[in-house]
Amino acid sequence: MPVHGAKEVSAVLRRAPDLVRAEVQQAVAEIADSILRDMRAFVPVDTGELRAGLDKAFSESGLSARIGLVTAQAASDLFYARFIELGTAGGQVTYRRAGSPTRHVMNVPARPATPFMDPALRANRPELERRIWQAIEEGLRAAR
Repeated sequence: MPVHGAKEVSAVLRRAPDLVRAEVQQAVAEIADSILRDMRAFVPVDTGELRAGLDKAFSESGLSARIGLVTAQAASDLFYARFIELGTAGGQVTYRRAGSPTRHVMNVPARPATPFMDPALRANRPELERRIWQAIEEGLRAAR
């Protein structure tokens, strides 16, 4: 018994991964922009260096993104971001800048947490999930 439409279904299935990938890449880029915008809005500003140091970087595939202090240099220069995000109990902190063998000791005052990274992610999570599913559906629809 012959199967009708098998060639068409096979062609759709071959096109689907590329079209779905393109849609998801676009969705990831849009949501990364939203999360970064919110992080910059939520971060407390003293000198503005931390706000300026927040950035985004995409994986080679474009299907995932890192948002925040994305380079080793930024993480080293703006090491105090974790103190702002998580708060401190106070006391001495030992740290080493990236690429330097020298250890530094710093007295850190106790301070409450002022989260800006986690709230930005939480605020965008529902839209992130909705947009990814929508991108998958659009990619599959386009493959048809």
